[in-house]
Amino acid sequence: IKEPEEEGVFEKEMESLKERLKSALTRKKVFEFFKKLLEEKREVLSEDINLDGDEEFLMLILGVIMHDERGSFYDVAFEEKGRVSVNGYRIPRMRIRKKV
Repeated sequence: IKEPEEEGVFEKEMESLKERLKSALTRKKVFEFFKKLLEEKREVLSEDINLDGDEEFLMLILGVIMHDERGSFYDVAFEEKGRVSVNGYRIPRMRIRKKV
């Protein structure tokens, strides 16, 4: 059984995490990550992605979710089944392609 003060600490930590995510992972920053990812390429496969830490991993997740939003310049198509390991992160096999 948790003590009341332990519950308060957990709630504060969760609020702190939410605030950090809000400030760190803006829509603009996610789209900039995808611009850099696609730079001079028409498409990128999961195997070609380099993730440098948790923030980039989270941006990849958010960017995949946001790919069909207005203003998005790329599409995401998931390959059949399977996952790949990218710098210790397991991600689905997918193809990220610039919209034409």
